[in-house]
Amino acid sequence: MVEKALAVRLEVFCDEQGYDPNTDVDDRERISAHFILHKKSTPEHAEGTIRITPYPIPPSPEEKGDKFPAGFKSPKDDQLSESFRKTARGGDPKAGAKISRVAIAKEARGLGLGSTMMQAVEDWLLQVLQGDSNEPALPSVELVLSAQVIAKGFYDKLGFKSDNVVYDEEGEPHQWYTKQVSLR
Repeated sequence: MVEKALAVRLEVFCDEQGYDPNTDVDDRERISAHFILHKKSTPEHAEGTIRITPYPIPPSPEEKGDKFPAGFKSPKDDQLSESFRKTARGGDPKAGAKISRVAIAKEARGLGLGSTMMQAVEDWLLQVLQGDSNEPALPSVELVLSAQVIAKGFYDKLGFKSDNVVYDEEGEPHQWYTKQVSLR
């Protein structure tokens, strides 16, 4: 399943935008939830993907075996959920989740699918963080992301706020965005 996400990312970030394919896959793959969008009629072909990682980024587990995707072992849903809950409840007021690798295939752009996927990611995270009724409810959580400046309008419409500081990431201007999401 994650291989589908990688295929979209390579198509968008490497083939279209010229990023180095060796930098797209990193040690965060193993600790992230991967969302994949596809048509019901063609489930073998992903049209979009988003990666979400607990934030601040937990220390990387020791990697054994081959690198992603050949040796990739997807964590079970309950392991992912627990990782997000532990990070959010770790005492850091800025804790929450980092959204990254947002990519929609060229033929699927302009249909609102990026916004739909972002809402699905946010809904999933809220459900995970509300979690166990034995845990006290968190009032809110912070979503963060680093995105290309050309995507500013997209993230603004979704309620993200930019810090307006432009920096270079792999040769492209990027900005840091945050969004505080209520859990109540």
